[in-house]
Parts: sequence; C-alpha cells; structure tokens
Amino acid sequence: MPVIFPTQMILRAEWLDGEMWLINPFNGDTLDEHTLDVLA
Repeated sequence: MPVIFPTQMILRAEWLDGEMWLINPFNGDTLDEHTLDVLA
C-alpha cells in the first residue's frame, strides 16, 4: 500500500528593499518563517 505525503508549493518573492514574502499560490495567503518553523 503506497504512503502519500502531502506536499505544499510555496512561492518566494524577494523585493529590492530586502523584504521576503512566502506566498501560498493556492489561496494567496502570505506566510512568515515562524509559521513554516511551526509546521515543519
């Protein structure tokens, strides 16, 4: 029986002023690094 692991694509946008956005392309939500650390 195969095991399926959920995957999530996250877009990373780095702006000229140094700010970085992490964007969920499926719903447009922006994520922060703290949220990613909690989910990992």
